[in-house]
Amino acid sequence: MSGALHIGIDISGRENLAQFMDADGNKARTSLSFSNDQEGLEIFLDEVTLLAQKYRPDVVNIGMEATEF
Repeated sequence: MSGALHIGIDISGRENLAQFMDADGNKARTSLSFSNDQEGLEIFLDEVTLLAQKYRPDVVNIGMEATEF
């Protein structure tokens, strides 16, 4: 893949939800729910790393929105 991998994360107190899209707006994977703690962050980063290795984007964009604070 050339272009970008876009990741949107809804942040909440206990659980976060991430969506992954390619440069054309197609889902790069199903949504990922992960806990809002160190372990959850590591799970999220592992998934981002796997997708970056698979798709080889030029850039990874991550946007976050707090939904339950």
